[in-house]
Amino acid sequence: MLCPSCACENPPDARFCDECGAFLQVEGEPETPDSQSGSPLDPGQKVADRYMIERVVETGGGVLLYEGHPLESGEDRVLIVEFPDTGATWARQWDLLTGVQHETLWRPIQRLEHEGRGYLVGPWPGLESLQQHLAGGALPAEQVARLGESLLGALEALHQAGWLHGGLSPEAIWIGSDGTPLLVRCDRARRQEEPCEEYSVIQGYSSPEAYGMEGGVPDRRSDLYSLGAVLYSALTAERMNLEARESFFFFPRPQVPGAGPVVEVILQAVERKPDRRFESADQMREALERAREQLGEQPPGGSGAPGAAHGSSGADLGFEVATKSHIGLVRRINQDAWLECRLGACERDVPLQAHLVVVADGMGGEAEGDKAASLAIRALAHEIVERFLTCQVGLETSLLLPGDPAQRNALILKRALERANRTIYQYASLDPSRQGMGCTMTAVLLEGDLAVFAHVGDTRAFRIGSELDQVTTDHSLVGSLVQMGHLTREEARRSPRRSVIYRALGTNPEVEVDLYERRLAPGEYLLVCSDGIWEYYSDEELLGFFQGAPEPAALCERLVATCLERGADDNATLAVVRRPASSELTRSQPD
Repeated sequence: MLCPSCACENPPDARFCDECGAFLQVEGEPETPDSQSGSPLDPGQKVADRYMIERVVETGGGVLLYEGHPLESGEDRVLIVEFPDTGATWARQWDLLTGVQHETLWRPIQRLEHEGRGYLVGPWPGLESLQQHLAGGALPAEQVARLGESLLGALEALHQAGWLHGGLSPEAIWIGSDGTPLLVRCDRARRQEEPCEEYSVIQGYSSPEAYGMEGGVPDRRSDLYSLGAVLYSALTAERMNLEARESFFFFPRPQVPGAGPVVEVILQAVERKPDRRFESADQMREALERAREQLGEQPPGGSGAPGAAHGSSGADLGFEVATKSHIGLVRRINQDAWLECRLGACERDVPLQAHLVVVADGMGGEAEGDKAASLAIRALAHEIVERFLTCQVGLETSLLLPGDPAQRNALILKRALERANRTIYQYASLDPSRQGMGCTMTAVLLEGDLAVFAHVGDTRAFRIGSELDQVTTDHSLVGSLVQMGHLTREEARRSPRRSVIYRALGTNPEVEVDLYERRLAPGEYLLVCSDGIWEYYSDEELLGFFQGAPEPAALCERLVATCLERGADDNATLAVVRRPASSELTRSQPD
């Protein structure tokens, strides 16, 4: 079976392409041949005795675009869109383009049938397609932002009318003589309530969901992903995702001086997981408007300067970090441990800046729980420093690590927790009295705005801004019951079985490590803490502590003090990380 996206040959019964991961066929349905039939019309041919074809403008995706003119008046140019038949796609695009009103949507004026094919005819849309326009080079960041704002207005109108576009690409967008965009092609659109019975992808611009990944159900956020990919191409003049599956859905941070605010919006739009993208076209449009306003406010050498790789921190490492650990009011020994480590180096002219924050909670009795936590953070620190330095300086061993910062840091953290697990397990195996010792752990490695988490047990990590996002999932009995819907989060917080842990470091020779990643926006916080902190707060109450931009050190003091007021029957340990707001970063720059 030939892949429609990359032309790779696959086994006849394959559902996904072995090379690029594209969806090949719907289970239980036969493969359908290319729906386009016949050859393009030649210049001089007539369409329904009303229009004359002048030239073929564009092919692909089952439709043809022609430049033509009316036979009655040959002065006005028109765009003629040809469909292979007069079926649902032809009717659907007519209904959409005539039913949804927006200045950025091309509006056909006539629908025709001719020799079994369907045609839509309307005003000539502009100078050229965005794809042709980008052949002359990338667009300035401000123009990219304005392009996105206009197209997001069209998407918002489509979404409000109940449509999903499903086919955004530079070929679908035309640039007018005044520089304004016009969305011409909507031939992949479908109603939002319609089931997604088949996948149709545009390589480099379709979302992971369109490939059957990440749940396999495209929604509004899928259109935002595609627009983000279009804006990425406009800013860089590059088309992404054209290599093997390993590099799919990874967009390196564009090396465009002064484009930092626009880059941040684009990278959020093209997040692989839908829940990390913008929720609506209107939300993304507002973010682009703010980004455009910030373009002229950046200091020289700010975000987007050359040399700032995707996820690397550059001058934006200004995290504020505070930590605190308290024995509590009941325990005789503090079995919690924390580690906060700033990594900064420059070797072979390769700069390195990152931040590591770890919280561990020992278990296995007073005699050995603290030892387990101590062994874990020391083994983890050793592994991370060694691996992280190696991958920065281009040594041969670095070829074993992915180039993508998110994948690379996830692998480094995973190996570090696995090393910590082996260290505790080997130590415990030397003495039968140590059996059962171990610890839970949550570690986060920060580079720029990228936070990668590794997690085992019931320590927790939260990302906190205007909302509270619990990043990690507890490996506990009540945590599983919450996931299955048998307990609410509030019931789990009060459950007498909340301390029953089913996964920890050191209790078995091998351990499964959960990995997560988040983008940390300016002004947002990370909270990493043991259960001696989080079990004393509801989500709403915890969120309240972080409102009003308090300092991390003050937050640590207040959260621990409140735990003590409420009994603190366990050790209480936390780390609070804050990425300064953009205005604070600007003020902190030297004159």
